[in-house]
Amino acid sequence: MSVFPLVTIMIPTYNQEQYIEKTIRSALYQDYNNLEIIVSDDCSSDNTENIIKKLVSEFPQIKYFRNFNNIGRVKNYRKLLYEYATGEYVVNLDGDDFFIYKKFISDSVINIKEEEIKGNKIMFLMACKRFFSPEKGFELIHKIDNQELVIPGKEFILGLFSKYYFSHLTTLYNRKEALKIDFYRSNIISSDLECIGRLAIQGDVILTKKIVGQWNGTGNNESKVPDVSKQIVNCKWIESVANELRGKVSLFKYYYWKLKAKIYYSSFIASALFRERKITSKDLIKMSENKMVLPFILFILISPLKKILVK
Repeated sequence: MSVFPLVTIMIPTYNQEQYIEKTIRSALYQDYNNLEIIVSDDCSSDNTENIIKKLVSEFPQIKYFRNFNNIGRVKNYRKLLYEYATGEYVVNLDGDDFFIYKKFISDSVINIKEEEIKGNKIMFLMACKRFFSPEKGFELIHKIDNQELVIPGKEFILGLFSKYYFSHLTTLYNRKEALKIDFYRSNIISSDLECIGRLAIQGDVILTKKIVGQWNGTGNNESKVPDVSKQIVNCKWIESVANELRGKVSLFKYYYWKLKAKIYYSSFIASALFRERKITSKDLIKMSENKMVLPFILFILISPLKKILVK
């Protein structure tokens, strides 16, 4: 690995004219020199294209691509990673989010290099984020004793929901290793968690408590869409990560994690159902197909169990 390896900031965007300039400028503000910034516009119908082209004329280091047709969020992620990005390390910054710490990339590269010199096989570094929406704002910070922690990726997976918080926009990952495991292969809401979860299990990960980015709840985020069917199908990420985890931890930990993950995730489905104030037989069938009925019932009827399992 070179002393200062090339890092790619991938910016997928679609109809985000209100945010895209701030997003791109936050990438430009990073103090790391060997950086490429690539924007893939998924055929926006608003003023996104004109805003980006104006920035490109001012900052030629930005590479701008526009899809001829709208291909969807996950395919746009994949297009960026497989066709446009060339960096040794990659971070995905959605077009309505932004970085808030200018040394995120430089600090992360230094940390990764130091651990690799020690012989650790680092899959990614995951920092923390601030969540913001018109209704609320809060910070999600890993529950670790020191500022940073290096652990086997399987331990990161086992600690999800209780000690460690997932964040796509604050994860700098190894592009070569990501390509090996077919990154962004699942067209589901949590495609990012599914692929980064599988990547974690391939080696070691670095966690840091630094808050380096802001995730904006704009109202159009797919993870917040109250579509019960989509949320139920999205549970496939649990099985996908669990399949990678099996054989690398004890059977008890394997089954315990699956149950914990399903009970935890069922809370999101329950919240969606309560907001809609209805549940249909079709929903129950889909939940049954995805083995979510029992965890859902456990969450509804025995909510204290959730608090026990996620500790």
